[in-house]
Amino acid sequence: MSIHLWHGDVLFHTDVARDFLIMDEIVLTKSPTLIGPRSGIPGVFHGPLWYYINLPFFIISKGNPITMGWFWWFLGIASALLFLYLIFKKTENLTVSLLATIGFSLSLLPSAAYPTNNYLANLLSFVIFYIFLKWYKNPKFIISALGWFILGLLVQFQMAFAVPLAMILFPIFIYRLAKTKQLKQIPSALTFLIPLSTFLLFDLRHDFLQIRSAISYITYPGNEDAGILLRVLDRIKLLFLDGVNIFGLNKYLSLLVISIFLFLGFKTKKQEVKLSIKLFIYLYVGWWITTVVFSGTVWLYYFSPFFGILFFLIAIVTNGSKKAKILLLIATIILAFTAKDSMRYYNNRFDVSSWKLLSQISAEGLSKPNRGYFLYSQDQFAYPLKYAFKFYQRQHPNSQATSYSKQAQTILVKGEDDPKNPFSTSEDWQLNKIRINKQPEKIIDYPGYTLELYDLNEEEINISIDPNLITNMHFR
Repeated sequence: MSIHLWHGDVLFHTDVARDFLIMDEIVLTKSPTLIGPRSGIPGVFHGPLWYYINLPFFIISKGNPITMGWFWWFLGIASALLFLYLIFKKTENLTVSLLATIGFSLSLLPSAAYPTNNYLANLLSFVIFYIFLKWYKNPKFIISALGWFILGLLVQFQMAFAVPLAMILFPIFIYRLAKTKQLKQIPSALTFLIPLSTFLLFDLRHDFLQIRSAISYITYPGNEDAGILLRVLDRIKLLFLDGVNIFGLNKYLSLLVISIFLFLGFKTKKQEVKLSIKLFIYLYVGWWITTVVFSGTVWLYYFSPFFGILFFLIAIVTNGSKKAKILLLIATIILAFTAKDSMRYYNNRFDVSSWKLLSQISAEGLSKPNRGYFLYSQDQFAYPLKYAFKFYQRQHPNSQATSYSKQAQTILVKGEDDPKNPFSTSEDWQLNKIRINKQPEKIIDYPGYTLELYDLNEEEINISIDPNLITNMHFR
């Protein structure tokens, strides 16, 4: 998980860079934020808790992405140790617990190199399963309150996963309380609302923007029957193939392996194993059913928190079956083999999102003082470049560079254009937004980027740039 860090690199893509720019803004302006990153529903945002968890280490490290990478690595290790502790507590079998923990850890490798808000949802989802499984066997107010509170925290990190999960859990929660005649525990579910206070405060200050946006999205007239049918077919495919593909196998083979685990679990005489399987199936299938109302794409990071739950379930099943133990051993070995690429580092591993590359570009661009610079990416935001240049300026205050301002020496850094999108190009950006129409004095090509140096006279400097040019985080 940390190989890239030893090489001084982090996968610094747009979402990660956006988070760094927002945290930097919070520190500089001393103004807290009530919203996090945008969600898949226009006008709806994740919670800001991801920022505030990172913020102390962001301040200590002075915004250094490599140092922050070690913090993310620590979070992953802590989660793996918690997984090991809880599953060993559940199974009392160290071998099974270690195999399941290795599988869980390997499944985190891809996201550990570039964590966003979804990272903690992946790290903590199994805790929800453990707590509610424990509560279902022995309903206690304190356990229920803790479970609902942690589920509320998950909403902060990935609402597309946690909100539907809460909707599915509540009916079975009421059913269990009614059956055990403990309806007085219903108020324990109110702890779910505590982490949601940031959403409420934001909506109160903005005329219930998020609630109105969510309702508008669900009731949008475009959700026709034909669209729903296609969505149902898509969800069925994802449910059986992508959603259970945790061992790096062919999707159909992975489905077969998971089916064998579940079959062996149902064959056991241990009631707790059967209860665990039934609870998982209820949550998993129920979650996919709720996604039908969402007309957008169900991305991997919406349902990836189920991977940790599935590894936890497999460990419980394996503990009750010798055949399942053999299957888990084989599957874990295969997973380790398929994940080997994530455990090694090579120079172009992170491509245009390499922090090492972005640092080199900013160092070259600001190698001489008093330069102005403009940064371009086809999405118009250029967040990775913006943070790299801002970080370099903070580390080298004598550079005295000016962002998005023409100076006698002006730098343009352009990301590559996608030829499939002819409506937004670096040439158009330069001519019509920056309004520099001359040949550069110097060109340096980098993988995915071009750095151009221009010497401007006073007349060229005085040509104003497009006032609508995106230069800040307004459209985050």
